[in-house]
Amino acid sequence: MVRGAGMTTQETSVIMEAIRLAYQRTTVITKADAEKTLALWSALWADTPYEEVNYAVKTYIMTDKSGFPPTIGQLNHIIAEAKLSNELSADMAWAKVRTAIGNGIYGAMEEYNKLPELCQRVVGSAEQIHDWAMLDGKSLNVVRSTFLNRYREEMVKIEEYIALPNSLAENRKKLSDGQNRVKQLVERIGK
Repeated sequence: MVRGAGMTTQETSVIMEAIRLAYQRTTVITKADAEKTLALWSALWADTPYEEVNYAVKTYIMTDKSGFPPTIGQLNHIIAEAKLSNELSADMAWAKVRTAIGNGIYGAMEEYNKLPELCQRVVGSAEQIHDWAMLDGKSLNVVRSTFLNRYREEMVKIEEYIALPNSLAENRKKLSDGQNRVKQLVERIGK
């Protein structure tokens, strides 16, 4: 995933000032704490373009009902949702998979290749489309339920990934790669 240039300390200061002005009733902090907060927010937003954070702050302020200033996580959630707004909903994704299943006995590979990447990841393979095409309606309802749950889980993973700064995303990938290597070694030993 390609990420744009991140915010500068000055841009972070502008964002924090907007939040301070919108939430004037909140606790007053010391100058030293304000400087530490600025340093923390600058570090955490280092990979995120100003325009994205500015959009998230404005969206939060305009839709907030709590009366409390946003956390970094809440703003990240708004940014991630905006980036994922072009992704299919789980129900729309299932509709595409269901169409593929309808032609899956003789055209499984072709149908699988037509699916969006995330649908392909959740389905797993063209063979799976073929196998599902052989099921009766009741069994296909179970497949639908499982697909919807897995699709939503994948969307949550993508949203979490999008919300991470580059450095944390890279660390997470390294940990995941290491975990996968350990699983492969355990499988080899088990055989």
